[in-house]
Amino acid sequence: MMNADEFYKNKPKNVVKIEQDRVWRYVVTDHCSGCLFVWYVFGGENSENLCETFIQAMQPKAERLQDPFCGVPVNVMLDPGSANTGHGFKHLNKQLGVNVIINKVGNPRAKGQVENGNNLVETQFESRLKLVRINSIEQLQGLANRWMRYFNGQKIHSRHGMSRYKAWQKIMPEQLIIPPPTEYCRELVLSKPEERKVNPDLTIDFGGRKYDVRNVPFVLVGESGAGKSTLREDLQDRINREGRQVVVIEPYVLAMEDNDQKGKTLKAVHIAEAILEAVSPNTSPKRSPEARFRQIHKALADSAKAGNKHVLVIEEAHCLPIPTLKHLKRFFELKNGFERLIGIVLIGQTELGQKLSENNPNVREVVQRCEVVTLLPLTDGKLQGYLKHKFERVGVNVADVLTDNAIDAIAARLTVTSRNKNQLQQQSLLYPLAVNNLVSAAMNEAASLGFAKVDADIVKGI
Repeated sequence: MMNADEFYKNKPKNVVKIEQDRVWRYVVTDHCSGCLFVWYVFGGENSENLCETFIQAMQPKAERLQDPFCGVPVNVMLDPGSANTGHGFKHLNKQLGVNVIINKVGNPRAKGQVENGNNLVETQFESRLKLVRINSIEQLQGLANRWMRYFNGQKIHSRHGMSRYKAWQKIMPEQLIIPPPTEYCRELVLSKPEERKVNPDLTIDFGGRKYDVRNVPFVLVGESGAGKSTLREDLQDRINREGRQVVVIEPYVLAMEDNDQKGKTLKAVHIAEAILEAVSPNTSPKRSPEARFRQIHKALADSAKAGNKHVLVIEEAHCLPIPTLKHLKRFFELKNGFERLIGIVLIGQTELGQKLSENNPNVREVVQRCEVVTLLPLTDGKLQGYLKHKFERVGVNVADVLTDNAIDAIAARLTVTSRNKNQLQQQSLLYPLAVNNLVSAAMNEAASLGFAKVDADIVKGI
């Protein structure tokens, strides 16, 4: 205990002395619905407590039906305190794709809703605790959780005329982004996701442990002719050679476009039909969407019990409409207990990478669950190794067909230089299909001229 006169004599220093023994309140409020979230901590206002409060506010609650408020916001607004502007909180939000807005000094309207939220917590919850013995911060938080469920679920908000939870539940499914688990979010405060090479057995090594990634949705992006379809064919061939019990589901994408004006869109119902046809070919699909999706869930579960794995492969995925991309998340979340029932591979041109950008809020919930792999051109010395491999497959030494300066000329011929403002930019087109076509044309030209080898002059003349 500290005498009141002594405390206020040197208040800033004395606050620091007792902050570890005092309970501090954080209040989070949703701008649209007015939902309130209150979190109690020891240790005062610091970056660790701020991050933990924000993480807890975003997480789905144990009593989900009674307390539905959760999700990653698009923006978060705070006062310009040291904890609020610190590296940890900014880093967490950067990894989650949240835009941090720091209120300007002297702009009380910006924080009026938070101030009102603190007032509501103080007058309608904390004021009732005067005759209650609180033995731990966990007990206090439990009482606060119960009050939040009552207040947000029952009290009518004067602005929209509904309870706060009812207003919040008008959120569109594509707007609700469930955050990663609590422990993972805590890791994001001080670190960021790291790349790892996938082992042949579809595992990765991290932190001295192995993790199975065979069920992680996989997105393969590359220019036309980069070898995407070849990798798909290699996957199917490997499954056949190794005798793996993997059911490959490939919806037909003929005439598929991302809108109905240019062609036919591939919808979730078409994917469901393809899954049912591959997994249970003699089963007639149900007529209603609800019954049909329940039917494919059961079919996948029965097939998994028989020892099968399932992978959905969609080529030309850059033509998928945004709603279908978002619906793929629902297919990926089909489970039998804790076991996922289907993996997903999307194969498309560079437009697919643009659609799945982390800056696109419409697909953020999909992007957070994907591994995106981009097929790069044959630069940095890879061209010579590629040509050597291609010729060796037919028993020919590349040096007997191409001179060294011919290989350099191929690289130069398939590099485009353009001007962007005041700078020159180079774009490489050294993809397998383009290289194959150029080398074939050069070999035919050399043969017609009676040359023994292809040299740089022949390549330049193509």
